Parts: sequence; structure tokens; C-alpha cells
Amino acid sequence: LLYMHFDRLYMINTDGTGLTEFAEAPAGEMFAEVCWNGATDKIGVRTVGSYAYESKIYLMNSFGQITETIVEDLPGTTEGPVFSVNGRKILYTHDVEEFESPDGRQLDTHIFMKDLQTGEITDLSENKPVGSNDLEPRFSSTGAHVIFTNVENDGNSPKSIFYMTLDGDNRTLLFEDAEMPEWQ
Repeated sequence: LLYMHFDRLYMINTDGTGLTEFAEAPAGEMFAEVCWNGATDKIGVRTVGSYAYESKIYLMNSFGQITETIVEDLPGTTEGPVFSVNGRKILYTHDVEEFESPDGRQLDTHIFMKDLQTGEITDLSENKPVGSNDLEPRFSSTGAHVIFTNVENDGNSPKSIFYMTLDGDNRTLLFEDAEMPEWQ
């Protein structure tokens, strides 16, 4: 398992033995999210700076070395990454309104899919309701769909879980008043 602790990324066996420091974040950054793809042995990490909206997404190798910046620090909040089953694509979210609030509020967050081989980026949220955020995306186990949370951007509305096809179409409500979906 990999887990984060401020500017350090640690590796530990599932039985709790073998704790080792795996990586250190770049100066002035802390780890916020990590995703490890077993098919490619690549690791995606998101780091943050002094504020949650200061985010970068990096690709690391199995030795804990950053090999590529997948998403630069863009204006607005960025979250992710999540690998596809084959490790060729990642999902991440970004507030295209470029709103930067210290409390983390987001106004128009879209789900993006980036092809790591071609660099092509697809906006999967072009058809989402205005005034809402698409968050917490995950690929389905078949790789044909994305499950995610949608919520109005007012900061206190209930969240709902939807799924859609990889082109962003066929948005379908699965559960109301639910969040943090995961395919099994």
C-alpha cells in the first residue's frame, strides 16, 4: 500500500510490516492523492501547495521518482488522478470557472480524461447541469463507463451518484444523497 503523510509518501505491506519512505514531494508541496496502477506499475499523485487550489498531478515510476507532470497548476481547483484499468488514461477534475477560494469551494468542476500516450484531453462534463460540480470520478471495471458524484455548487446541497459513457453521454442517476462512489 502507498499512503501520504504531508510531504512524504510511504509504502507498507498489507500486514503492516515493511514500512519504508517511498517518495518526497517537491519543495513547498504536500501529497493530497495517490493512485497506483498495477498493470503499468505507474503511480499518479496530486500535490497541493499552501492552498487546496494550488494543485499539480504527477506521474511517478515504481522507484518513487517523478517522471512527468500530467497536469500543471492551473487556476482553480484540480483533483485526481484515477487510472483506467490498463493505465493508459487518467481521470481528473478541474474547476473551469478558475475559482480560487481558500475554503475549497468550486463553481464549475468538470471531469477530464487524459490519454497518457497521445496527451489528448477530453472534457466528459460538457453536458452537466449549469451550477453544479462533477467530482470523484472512477472508471468502471470494464473501462466503458465513469461513475462520479454531482452536486450543486452552493456548498450545502445533497450529492448524487451518476454514471456516464466515456464520451460524457448518457448521464444516468444511480443514487441520491450519496457520494464517494467506487466500482467493484
